[in-house]
Amino acid sequence: MTSDIIDRLIAAHGEGGLSPSRADWEVILATVGPVHILNLICFEAKVPGFSSGLAAYDAYRREVGTAFARAGGKAVLLGEPKACFGIETETDWDWAILSTYPTGQALARMWLDPDFLKAHDNREIGVKRALVMVFPTGM
Repeated sequence: MTSDIIDRLIAAHGEGGLSPSRADWEVILATVGPVHILNLICFEAKVPGFSSGLAAYDAYRREVGTAFARAGGKAVLLGEPKACFGIETETDWDWAILSTYPTGQALARMWLDPDFLKAHDNREIGVKRALVMVFPTGM
C-alpha cells in the first residue's frame, strides 16, 4: 500500500529539487506521529506572470490553504531570518517556514490533493533555492 502511494507521489511530482525522493517518502510515511518540516527558501527575483518569486510563492500559499487545512497542517513559524550563520556558504535565505502535520500519511494526502497539485507550479517557479528538512517523530 505504501509503495502505491509513493508511486503516485513520484508520478505527480517527480523526485528531487522541491519534491521528496522515494527514500524520503518512505521515511515520511513510516512516521506514526507528527511530522515537522522546516523550509529555508530563497526566492527568484523575476518570474513570468508574477512581479517576483515571492509573489508566485504567495499565490501558491493561498491556493494550497484548503489542502493544507484538510491535511491537518499547522503553520508554526513563517518569517524572514534576520541573521544566519554556519559553515554553509549559502546563508541568504528569504524565508524560513516551520510547519507540522499530524502524520506522514496526512502530508502525503496533501501532496496528492487536487488543490495542491494545481498550485504546486507556482512554488516551483517562485523558488530559486531551498533546503527542506523533515523531522519525523514516532517512527
